[in-house]
Amino acid sequence: MDLNLKESRVLVTGSTKGIGLQIASSFLDEGASVIVTGRSISCFISRPNSYKYEGDLLQESKIGGLSQFVLDTFGELDHVVCNIGSGVSVPPGDETYDGYLKMMTINLNGTVQLIKKVLSMIQASHSKNKTITLVGSICGVENLGCPTGYMVAKAGLIAYSKSLSKVLGKENIRVNVVSPGNVLFQGSSWEKKIKKDKEAVYKMISEAVSLQRFGSPDDIANMVMFLASDRASFITGANYIVDGGQTRSF
Repeated sequence: MDLNLKESRVLVTGSTKGIGLQIASSFLDEGASVIVTGRSISCFISRPNSYKYEGDLLQESKIGGLSQFVLDTFGELDHVVCNIGSGVSVPPGDETYDGYLKMMTINLNGTVQLIKKVLSMIQASHSKNKTITLVGSICGVENLGCPTGYMVAKAGLIAYSKSLSKVLGKENIRVNVVSPGNVLFQGSSWEKKIKKDKEAVYKMISEAVSLQRFGSPDDIANMVMFLASDRASFITGANYIVDGGQTRSF
């Protein structure tokens, strides 16, 4: 299916492995030019029309550096996908205040800072189809036993996108969230959990997920690609859950 993304200019953060890597690869498959980022980009295989920026985007200086790199490389942006985040923390109830701050910084504040830095380049684009897509989590929607700070930060990300979509709607910039469920890929936290106790993990998946399986990075990337395409031209301020039926909220 042609998603009409050929020659579009795209930034995908956190794109050297897993979900982010698949999103970047999918844009490249559609003929887009893509800037990929990561704390270590040596593992990303160079492809035509791909550009690499290495750095920890939780550091303000690195976000500023990325903004300049985007300006020098493309000048303007048509699509931004923010895939910054981590759920590695302590069990609910064991968090410290500093732990909460860390989760907010990793899963919300970094995204807000990045959007502030690159927004003018999206606004400058003359494309009729301009989007910002944030990768969230089902932990921002329901209480699933996730670390509390992570849950609060991801809920905040959804609220942020709602507000931003209202502000940018008049400029025809669409803002949406894709919230994955349990996604398995090489190097993922789920791969580590399976190695530790395979039987317990698959028992949980069988009982909690309607489709009784893990999702794949492709499942998430497909939704992101649809939202970036002009086929989703009337969709903004939405949160799309891709979890195989794990969440139960209406």
